[in-house]
Amino acid sequence: MKYINHYRYLFICFFLAILPFFSLSFPGIREYVFDNFMASAIYNGVIIAIYITGSLCALFTIVKNISAKDILIAQDASRKNSILSNLNQVLFSGEPKQCDFNLLMELDDNVSTARNQRLSFIMSCSNVSTLVGLLGTFAGLSITIGSIGNLLSSPSDVGGDNASNTLNMIVTMVASLSEPLKGMNTAFVSSIYGVVCAILLTSQSVFVRSSYSLVSTEIKKLKIISNRSNNKQRSLRVESETLVEFKDLFKAFFDNYLSVENLRTEDEEKKREMLSDSFVTLQNRLLDNSAKLEQLSTLIDGYLVSSNENLKKLSDGVITITSRLSEGNILLADNNVRLEAMST
Repeated sequence: MKYINHYRYLFICFFLAILPFFSLSFPGIREYVFDNFMASAIYNGVIIAIYITGSLCALFTIVKNISAKDILIAQDASRKNSILSNLNQVLFSGEPKQCDFNLLMELDDNVSTARNQRLSFIMSCSNVSTLVGLLGTFAGLSITIGSIGNLLSSPSDVGGDNASNTLNMIVTMVASLSEPLKGMNTAFVSSIYGVVCAILLTSQSVFVRSSYSLVSTEIKKLKIISNRSNNKQRSLRVESETLVEFKDLFKAFFDNYLSVENLRTEDEEKKREMLSDSFVTLQNRLLDNSAKLEQLSTLIDGYLVSSNENLKKLSDGVITITSRLSEGNILLADNNVRLEAMST
């Protein structure tokens, strides 16, 4: 599994390179390719040659990048590599783990230059294959238009209602359509070849760029290691009377600082305790006030109940007195009536 992961970009790129040839194992594709190859053999041959060149460049570049990565990991000065411009022989010739930062910067620039050149070449192959396919398309369309023009400009031998001449004209027209159809076939077949090759070469360029990123990552790691090594400094301890005095003053300052911090901590602790006690006292007083308020509320409720009862009794007494007074008024009225009757 580690081996497959190490060469994964090479395997993927190789699969993309042989994909057109592998697709010939399918009968339908094989018959289509063999039947239509001669329709635009020149253009198709040029496109295939460009595709093979670009694929070989991509595979060769990935192999070189894998080798360069292994050299950088092992810090091998004995091997040669064109991607690294053989700078590894100078870079790793000294002590292990000690790399010149300037050489690493130059190595990074060389790798970036090589990456741009290889990717530019592969993408140029992709673009040229597309342009050749487009050229075949224009050539096929030109053949088609020319054949149709010749067909339309040819004189007709049809005269009157002669059925034989009409049949001959139809046969001639059908036979003349072969050239326009061949031109259209040339146009479309060359375009298909060019587009397919361009897609595959563009896909391979993605994995070539990814393989270069592996080399750039290893160079970046070496830069970090080199920076750490260069930033290490040896310190020399020199003691003098001034330094001893400074140390004593600093020690006294630090002790004073610690004492001040301790006092501040104790003061904060005391304040915290006072606040806690005050909070407890306040809470107790609030509880007492709550109890007193509850008692007062109970007394007020009792007073209101007794007042309501007294008011009810008073109201009943007033009603009773009123009824008695009404009865007395009635009796007085009866007596007055009787007295008036007796007086008469």
